[in-house]
Amino acid sequence: MANSFNISVKPEIAAVKADTADIRTDVTAIHDTALPAVKTDTDDIRTDVTAIHDTNLPAVKTDTDDIRTDVTAIHDTNLPAVKTDTGNILTNVATIDGIVDEILLDTDALPQNVRGKLYTTRLVTTNAAFQEVVNVSGHGKIVGIGLIIADAGDTIQVKLTLDGLLFGVLSHTGDVLDHSIVFNCIAVISPVMVLLDCPPTNYHQFDVEFETSFLLECCRSDGIGGNVIVGTSYLLDSF
Repeated sequence: MANSFNISVKPEIAAVKADTADIRTDVTAIHDTALPAVKTDTDDIRTDVTAIHDTNLPAVKTDTDDIRTDVTAIHDTNLPAVKTDTGNILTNVATIDGIVDEILLDTDALPQNVRGKLYTTRLVTTNAAFQEVVNVSGHGKIVGIGLIIADAGDTIQVKLTLDGLLFGVLSHTGDVLDHSIVFNCIAVISPVMVLLDCPPTNYHQFDVEFETSFLLECCRSDGIGGNVIVGTSYLLDSF
């Protein structure tokens, strides 16, 4: 006796059919939607690339050429000029530095006095001929000149010469007081520069500068009573 059986595959076929339908739906969606979108994006990219190729790259090339031209000009023209100017500046700086060194060398050897050293001196005499009280060369300033006579009957004469030129001659007699000699610069009173005597209670500086020399002389031009005395203080510059 033969065996008989019946196997049904209908459920599996139905499932395969359903999967096939789903695949068809997905493929249709890809074909109808995704692919056009990709194509659109691709067209946009192509448009951008074309714009870059046709517009931006030429502009970049032009800018690059301009930069190359500028760099070439700097290299060929400006840098050599700067190098030349720098050399000139260095030469001038070296020259100036040498001059400064010479100035420093000269000034270092000079005394740093603001004003010269103060000197005082006096002469006592009975000589009728002019005698030197002081005779110096250089630049300086007379601080003061004073005189006194021992006998009121005697006459003293004081002669001042500055820078080789006679400045004035003063005669005095009649008392035995100390006197200061001052410079009268009022031309209305005296048409020439003269020396005036001044009592010590109203002492004044002489206050006259000399450029090259200072010579002060005195004598007892008349009388036989006694000594005549002249003293002076002065600054002799050393700068």
